[in-house]
Amino acid sequence: MPSIMPPPFKLKSEGVTTEEKLQVLQQNLDTGARQGKIAIPTIEGLLCFNIADIICLKAKSNYTAISFSNHPALVASRTLKDFEELLPTDLFFRTHHSHIINLQYIKRYIRGEGGQIELENGLYVTVSRRKKKSCSKSSGIRNRSG
Repeated sequence: MPSIMPPPFKLKSEGVTTEEKLQVLQQNLDTGARQGKIAIPTIEGLLCFNIADIICLKAKSNYTAISFSNHPALVASRTLKDFEELLPTDLFFRTHHSHIINLQYIKRYIRGEGGQIELENGLYVTVSRRKKKSCSKSSGIRNRSG
């Protein structure tokens, strides 16, 4: 008696182009950002994190080192500019060509030519002279010297 086998199942992705798959992935990533999460590409694959847990990001050529409040730091295979476009501007500020900080983690501002910001995790981030005023406005730090 021949056994009755169900027909082989068809994967949802069969017949879908790579471009269409990438569009769906981008839509999913965009939805995650609106929900307070960000997908970060690493060597292991995409890892999802809460945006609020990111303390700062530092450029390392075509990679970005990311420090978290509750997770070990990691290196992502995206540029700092890519992250600048993804992160909400009301929470994050680019202080320098090589740093983006989460404004919620500022511990203190140290005056200087551009100045420095000490973050709650003990890192010091340089503020460029050109960004000094806009950094003060974004972070709510008052600066008498301008």
